[in-house]
Amino acid sequence: MLADDDVEAVYIPLPNKLHHRLTLRALEAGKHVLCDKPYSRHPEEVAEAFDFARSAALLLSEEFMYRYHPQIAALQRMVREEEPIGELRLISAAFSWSACARDDIRFAMPRWTADR
Repeated sequence: MLADDDVEAVYIPLPNKLHHRLTLRALEAGKHVLCDKPYSRHPEEVAEAFDFARSAALLLSEEFMYRYHPQIAALQRMVREEEPIGELRLISAAFSWSACARDDIRFAMPRWTADR
């Protein structure tokens, strides 16, 4: 697929441990990339990938739905135009899940590997 000139972009939905390696392979093949989140837990990998994409004039995006939600665009417009959005009274956020299942593919390295 990466060698196919008709393919302009790829989506990387694989286990987290494969995101960086396969994203770099796709970028090196000249493909735009949408990568599932989280891209990586290693900041140096994130910087390497986004620097490479920028230098190659390719789009690399980490998949976060809120980034493209119409409510976010409306809020950005309101802030930019200094429209009142109400009094800030509380910010509370949490995101987590149990990482106990060692046989879960999201946490285990697969038997196959893809060389860069």
